[in-house]
Amino acid sequence: MSRRTRARTQAAQAREGGWDLSSCRTATMPSYNALYDPNMRHYFENTTIQSHLYKTGQIDKSGRVIDLERNKSKLNIIEREFKEAEKVRRAGRQPARQPISLISSLACFS
Repeated sequence: MSRRTRARTQAAQAREGGWDLSSCRTATMPSYNALYDPNMRHYFENTTIQSHLYKTGQIDKSGRVIDLERNKSKLNIIEREFKEAEKVRRAGRQPARQPISLISSLACFS
């Protein structure tokens, strides 16, 4: 290795040795939800996007954002009722009814 290359390598190692990256392991990123971002409002006003968000249960019929963390207990209750109703139907051999959409059920609670 030439003298110049060795000097450059040593200088680069000295510069890189000054970096302390230990805080990167413990740092946490703040949570981000694009539905609440005012800069994304124009994107979410698109009717195709709104229909997709409604179908996936992220917004209700009026376009309000459904906070799944806040409604998690309601969702668990609804799912438990569906399971119990299915057990009763199988035990009694009752004809199956049309299942109610969880999205419309959550919209009632908002």
